[in-house]
Amino acid sequence: MSVENIRKIQTPIEIDRSDIHDESGVYRYDDDNITVISQPTFKETLEAIEDQRPTCDTIVTPELSLLDNAEFEDFSKERQGREDTIKLLSERFRQLKDVSYDSGNIIMMGAPVPSIAAKGSYNNGMVTALNGSIVHTQRKSEPGPHEEALGWFEYRDDPNRYHKMGSTALICSELLLAILKLDDKTKVNTERLLVPAAWGVTSTIPEAVERHGGVDEYNQYMLDTSAKLAALSLPNLNSVYVADRPVNGNKPQIGRLKIDRQ
Repeated sequence: MSVENIRKIQTPIEIDRSDIHDESGVYRYDDDNITVISQPTFKETLEAIEDQRPTCDTIVTPELSLLDNAEFEDFSKERQGREDTIKLLSERFRQLKDVSYDSGNIIMMGAPVPSIAAKGSYNNGMVTALNGSIVHTQRKSEPGPHEEALGWFEYRDDPNRYHKMGSTALICSELLLAILKLDDKTKVNTERLLVPAAWGVTSTIPEAVERHGGVDEYNQYMLDTSAKLAALSLPNLNSVYVADRPVNGNKPQIGRLKIDRQ
């Protein structure tokens, strides 16, 4: 769907952004038992997770949050194949499992995960850690335009999406690109979307950015529009939790979008 076509869609749905923040931090939503954490480094992310009370919360972190912000800017094919990168990722997965053992919370971590189809390559994905183990792995089904141009990851339709007690996980641009691929049962039973994200990547449509007054304004518009379209497909959706990270100096959008059905 083109940006122009999205712009013309009129919906009876409004987005309440009062719980959205543009700075890294820890944001708790006790009414849904969800905590959104966005920190500049993996080490700071783990420390923030360790600081959370063991309340059976679901903790959501950004897309590829296994990587520091600086590392996120370059996860090229060349870098992926280096021995030091392989060792680094292995060590961070081990640390994540160790922290989850004592956490008492469900931890959703955006991460490069080994590709099933292409040995030595990675999928842009997400793992869920609990009680010292990785209990779920999800792979992003298709790239956004910026990711496609970079060519860093493999993508595949993943039937194994996270869906527990009314919460369904989508990775970043899947909020717009993959929402219709959810099966009918999941659509009806989804009350909350959990979205590890790097929403502020460079747009491939500069004229759209200019029309909206800048990159941050355009990113806000696209996130709100994607949430509205998701709400049209998910009749019981009431919240979209976005664990975003700053990209290229652009402001992140971290926290909760509340769906207001008119």
